[in-house]
Amino acid sequence: MTGENNAVIGFPSWRGKCTFSLGSWETDYPVSNLSTLPLNYVARSTDLDAASTQWKATFDKARGIRLLGLIRHNLTLDATFRLKLYADSALSTLLFDSGWVDVWLDVYKTQERTWADSNFWGGKYTQEEIDDAEAIRPIFLDQQYIAEAFTVEILDPTNPDGFIQVGLMEVAQGWQVQTNFGYGAEYGFENRTTVEEAEGGVEYFDIKDSPTVFNGTIKSMNRDEALSKAFEHQRQMGIHTPFLWMPHPNEPLHWLRNTALVRNKDLGLMGYASHNRDAVPLQFKRIL
Repeated sequence: MTGENNAVIGFPSWRGKCTFSLGSWETDYPVSNLSTLPLNYVARSTDLDAASTQWKATFDKARGIRLLGLIRHNLTLDATFRLKLYADSALSTLLFDSGWVDVWLDVYKTQERTWADSNFWGGKYTQEEIDDAEAIRPIFLDQQYIAEAFTVEILDPTNPDGFIQVGLMEVAQGWQVQTNFGYGAEYGFENRTTVEEAEGGVEYFDIKDSPTVFNGTIKSMNRDEALSKAFEHQRQMGIHTPFLWMPHPNEPLHWLRNTALVRNKDLGLMGYASHNRDAVPLQFKRIL
């Protein structure tokens, strides 16, 4: 099927093509860490002042931007942010302004909660629910913008940590597939927790994070798109380079659940589906 809710793959990724500046950041956790892996190489502000919790990203040249993400952040349920895109590195020509918006999106509809739930009116996660969550804030723009720079401002003045930190600022052109993945695609968790059983039957668990995975196929993609996009995505990203994966861009209620920074778990083989149509495998695994 084709449509505006078709999956979006964060390719090409421009994270390695920009330089970060502005704000006030700890010496051991500089703002440049916003573009580096692993995710525990965070950028950490020196305090919670608004002048400290901001950054500017300048590209090496004008780039097409549509999909971005704040990955593994420590921002609270009350935090807000503002994204601005600029046509020039001097920040004189504004292309897009998100205004101040919530970091944490709603994830529940009213009918899915009861009066006893602390989040009955808001619909966000509770603090208990996000304590062990992989914190991500996807940003999917209304269109692609050709920008040379962007800025992010964050307000989180009551953060109990006394600072804000972000593991990665992902930014990509965003390839929205013309034909979506087919029915039968699977998603869920890849278990990493191991269990050891004592002689008496008592089980002991070595609890580990379980990454989300997605396995599916676009069964009939136009061959030009298959080669210029899917083939190039596999060739350039391999199984080691991460990118954003947004399977349902028109369902923001579930963005925090199903949008993730992933890598190709296995490249798989593309196939000749029919005349001028190719089959494209999608096998993704979230980056821990």
